[in-house]
Amino acid sequence: MPYLPDLDAICSRIPGLRSLLVDLDPTRPRLRSAITIGQMAWYGAACGLWIAVFLFTKGYPLPFRMAAGVGVISLVIVGSYFRRRAGFRKGLGKVRRAMLDASLCPSCTHSLEGLPAQADGCVVCPECGAAWRVDALVDSDRATTPSAIS
Repeated sequence: MPYLPDLDAICSRIPGLRSLLVDLDPTRPRLRSAITIGQMAWYGAACGLWIAVFLFTKGYPLPFRMAAGVGVISLVIVGSYFRRRAGFRKGLGKVRRAMLDASLCPSCTHSLEGLPAQADGCVVCPECGAAWRVDALVDSDRATTPSAIS
């Protein structure tokens, strides 16, 4: 995990950031969380696929049936990995959006407020050199200016 200087100060400035970061923590035990409908559907489909492979290979020799079962289990494990990875990337996008809405660089937490946009529409962080699209900054600035409210 990247080094964040003074995480408490950053989380106090950005509402909801702490809960997003806690959800992304890979060391947090997930046993206490409820199983989602998507997870139940995934495991139900995996069990159905395993049963289908077992039934359709009924006339084949036992080693072939076992290899087919191992293949299905391997596909389920690989699929579970990619589902979890997609969820992690989605969570990272939420953290990135929250930090950009607060005018902070998601890479180094340096303030991006008042920096000019480049020709391609990105703001370049002077601290780490990362480039971020301005649309999140512009949208949040419009919402807070008095002319946009009235």
